Amino acid sequence: MRLPAPDAEQRNKISARLRLHAHDRADHGQVLPLTAAALALGEGADQGAARLEALVSALREERVVVPVVVGLAADLGAGGVPEVGSQKHDPVEFVRCGTPFGPALVVYSSQGSLLADRSQDRPIAFDFHKVCLAALVETGGRVCMDPGGAAVVLPRPAVAACAQGDDWLPAWRDLELLAELRELAGVRAVRATRVEVAGASADAGTGADVGAVAPGGPVADVRVVHAGGVLVRVEVLLDAARLVDSGRAEVEETLRRIATSPRLRAAVDEVELRPLVLP
Repeated sequence: MRLPAPDAEQRNKISARLRLHAHDRADHGQVLPLTAAALALGEGADQGAARLEALVSALREERVVVPVVVGLAADLGAGGVPEVGSQKHDPVEFVRCGTPFGPALVVYSSQGSLLADRSQDRPIAFDFHKVCLAALVETGGRVCMDPGGAAVVLPRPAVAACAQGDDWLPAWRDLELLAELRELAGVRAVRATRVEVAGASADAGTGADVGAVAPGGPVADVRVVHAGGVLVRVEVLLDAARLVDSGRAEVEETLRRIATSPRLRAAVDEVELRPLVLP
């Protein structure tokens, strides 16, 4: 029995898995458009949340450049950048770097940024999906983009999503996570209003600041914000008028409950729980 030939969609899926995409002859190791736009956002008042989100989205579509120590590099293409997806350079021994959050695999946005930082190494264009698979095994899921420049550290949940071909939902945008944390804190949400990151409100963006009602305890609300790097901060907002001795014990118990949330642990790489007394 003759099997039917795969259709275009099936061929694309097979090609993606095997990393056999045709080489783009216009790719000479330059920073690619989506990656360039993401990095241009800088850190900003949101502690780099917008840049991180944009970069993760870009790297689902665009390749990175990885360093290979001279002596291990072979079969490089013209200009030192081989065909993306070429099997000739598998396996690659990925380079690591230290970060404030632990070791991370090193990737670069371009051949130029790599050579400016590691002139002794050879640049190889590489599928970011495969970098993510390696990072989950080698560094607990952390990847550092342009360590000699912007040094953007991608957290484990983002890397895991890219490795699986899924969209990444940052913890500060996860309204279901926020609802769970509010429930653990004994706070009842009533309506969505605005969002907030690092104290800067906006109509839409990178943190959850949803209308809530506290049922009489010292906890007035809960916020989830990006705190820079791979750190996510859960801010427990306290009503000073209700913060008596018994209220302090309740706050400590609330922090313990939040810390044990399985959804929170899955959604973040590093988390900080911070009680804040409202004026």
